[in-house]
Amino acid sequence: MSEKRFASNASIALIYRDRAQSYRRFVGQYLRYVFSSGFALLLGGLGMAGWYYYSGWIRAFPADFPLAWLALAALGPIWAFCPQRGYLQRADLVFLLPMEDRMPQYFRPMLIGGTVRQSIAVLVVWLLLYPLDRLYEAERGYDVNVLFFAAAAVVFLALKTTLYWGAFKERRIRSERVRRVFQLVRWGLAFVWGYTFVALAHSWWVLLVAGTAVLYMILLRLPARDFVHWERWVRLEQAAMSRTYTFLNAFVDLPRDEEKALPARSWLGFLGDGLPLRRERAYEYLYIKTLMRSDLLGLLFRQCLVFAALETLSTSLWLKVGLLAAGVVMTGAQLKALEREHVRVHWVHVYPLPEEWRMTAAVSVIRRAHAVCVLVLGLPLWWADAAPAAPLAAWVAGLGFVWLSSWRFAVRRR
Repeated sequence: MSEKRFASNASIALIYRDRAQSYRRFVGQYLRYVFSSGFALLLGGLGMAGWYYYSGWIRAFPADFPLAWLALAALGPIWAFCPQRGYLQRADLVFLLPMEDRMPQYFRPMLIGGTVRQSIAVLVVWLLLYPLDRLYEAERGYDVNVLFFAAAAVVFLALKTTLYWGAFKERRIRSERVRRVFQLVRWGLAFVWGYTFVALAHSWWVLLVAGTAVLYMILLRLPARDFVHWERWVRLEQAAMSRTYTFLNAFVDLPRDEEKALPARSWLGFLGDGLPLRRERAYEYLYIKTLMRSDLLGLLFRQCLVFAALETLSTSLWLKVGLLAAGVVMTGAQLKALEREHVRVHWVHVYPLPEEWRMTAAVSVIRRAHAVCVLVLGLPLWWADAAPAAPLAAWVAGLGFVWLSSWRFAVRRR
């Protein structure tokens, strides 16, 4: 009996591995389009430029730099962000539900592999933060050696493992409201741990993180939980696949097998409502609403936020301008995915609209959204110690690039 059960557990674990491998093959066949677009070259250039300025910053590290806030911004997200892919589909509510008692074996490869991969990310961040922490502690008369680096790395990995497995337990909580509360607690703990790592003495910090981590795991046992929250895992997988399609659609026309329920975002519902009710503006209204309710809007928001933060932290005006240019190019590349929406629609056979109207409307919405991104990305230049002409020139150049790129994009698609 035990041998049969071991075989069944191994087979259900193989289902997860097969699905993960199928997903990697699916994404891998389109990566050549991503690399050939220059996106990888852009990322490589940003990485080399970042390393160059990071090395210079270490050599001229200011003694009064607020390292605690940098530790919060660097360590907090890398601890709290715990993505988990279950690859569960709607059909699994029928096929895998009878094997619910063996689902821990299904999730085991995800938990082990995810812990290892995200632990590597934590170590990379700590490797980048360690030289700054060493200089910071040396200014205060403390000796930070390799033994401290290794001990801190062990504690960092333990905290990451705690939060990663805690995130998995959160997904079992029955109440969505309670789950969101625990999600906020997880992020709050990560940011507090990151800030107090520098702000507190190391002995007190270890006591703080140990006590709060144990308390967090104890509290996770209190809410009512499902053995497997099937609906939540299916929704998470649909959202993950939607983000994958959104990213890849910026580089290649990728058809979707199924439609995803879009978020309402009622607070943005007023956008597009003022358009005149004419046939030639129908596509424009459709594309505005699509952008407001798609994953592309969240992707653009995160990109603008990251680049604006990097511009704010950089001390060189030319580095700020370079980051602005990179942000403008990357947001423009992502916005091109919007035009591929509504290419194959059946209702145009009932209510015919010219294809030229669709293309014109898509380019118009892309141009306006890209212009908003340029204005947002240019705001940190106003806080730099430079003449007002510099941010104005950057805005003008950025908006000129928006107009030129949208015009070239429209010409190529015709």
